[in-house]
Amino acid sequence: MAVLRSRRVLALAVFLTLVPLMLFAADGRITGSVKRSDGSPIAGVIVQALGTTRVVLTDSTGTFVLDGLPPGTYVVNF
Repeated sequence: MAVLRSRRVLALAVFLTLVPLMLFAADGRITGSVKRSDGSPIAGVIVQALGTTRVVLTDSTGTFVLDGLPPGTYVVNF
């Protein structure tokens, strides 16, 4: 009986450890920046990962971050 209980506790501990890791692993991130040909940043550009509903604007330094993407390959459009 004690062995069965310790196995259940171990299984629960493994489950509680792995579930958060799997949830974090499911989210991808694309980062980048939009610049003019002279290298100066462009703020306020709409950036989208095609095939998703994720859309963001570049900040004052031209940088963008698209979070919460499932793992995969994406085309970024701006």
